[in-house]
Amino acid sequence: MRRWLIASLLHVRGAAIAFLTQNERLASTVLPSVFWWHVAGLLLAFLCGFLVWANWSFHAAICEAVNPGMIYDDEHWPKFDDGTKRWITRTHWTGIASGLLSAICILGSAVQTYCIMPA
Repeated sequence: MRRWLIASLLHVRGAAIAFLTQNERLASTVLPSVFWWHVAGLLLAFLCGFLVWANWSFHAAICEAVNPGMIYDDEHWPKFDDGTKRWITRTHWTGIASGLLSAICILGSAVQTYCIMPA
């Protein structure tokens, strides 16, 4: 699910830039004013992907300490590292935030385009 969302953010950015560059009028009037919205959105989408990857890597590190004996005996429960649990929380929420900010850049670009287009 998350890969699909991140891929969608990246495709929207790439398609928007490609569309604007293929039309001379749009490339000269619209692209200069919205270019940085798309660059920021791309960077935030890549950051979101990196943070999701880091989050799942931290989850995998915690799961390495799991013992099958924990199914029937509480004594076998691993002692999870508090630092790793904090990083899981941090990467989880910052990944969500960077994905939302990337999506907001789409709205920023649309508003910017609307404001500069002639009536």
